[in-house]
Amino acid sequence: MMAYLFDEFKNIRTFPARTRVYRDGVFAPELSSDGDGALPLHIIHIGNISGAQNWFVDMNDSEKVFFTAKVSASGATKIKIEVNANLPGLSFDGKIIIKNTGSLNLDIAGNNNRDDTKIRIETKLFAGAGSENRLVGIANVPAGVSGVETDIGFAALVAPGAKTLVMSPQQKISGTPKSAGHSASIYRPSEPQIRYLEAAGLSESESAELLNRVFLEEEA
Repeated sequence: MMAYLFDEFKNIRTFPARTRVYRDGVFAPELSSDGDGALPLHIIHIGNISGAQNWFVDMNDSEKVFFTAKVSASGATKIKIEVNANLPGLSFDGKIIIKNTGSLNLDIAGNNNRDDTKIRIETKLFAGAGSENRLVGIANVPAGVSGVETDIGFAALVAPGAKTLVMSPQQKISGTPKSAGHSASIYRPSEPQIRYLEAAGLSESESAELLNRVFLEEEA
């Protein structure tokens, strides 16, 4: 049991926080804790998912919210993430890792609804052979809102034989942000990295496999 839990939570950063854990898309109270209300809230998704997944976060009281997802998607999967920062000074930091072998639609909306809020969402995707992948994210800063920080980024590792990949980070900014970033990139191991590992005795395929694993297993 402990080994199973270790694998599920491997590379998920831990710190003093109230936790809300979802396994296979279902709330897991035995893995969650209320704790001190002054602590930040850490929302964690682990396990295997498919079908419709609605991950909504309305921030009305917790000053800081951390969001971590480390999941595998199969079949037809639609994930909708909506973050609403509804009070001044609230902060949301999200890190998402998805291994997809089916048809994935990921839609992210980060809504900085009040001044001096921060919403940062970083997504890493492994697009498996035969998979279809659509990732869309939009950062919203309404008119009259100022001093906010917003950043939505996508990075993908694409396996040979993956069918489709669409990544579209967008911004809808009518207010005055402190900073606003968006990015999309495809990860490929570099030749110097592979040559270095080959010099250490690894084959080309072993080197590429190791570097791919590092991309996906970086601490979330």
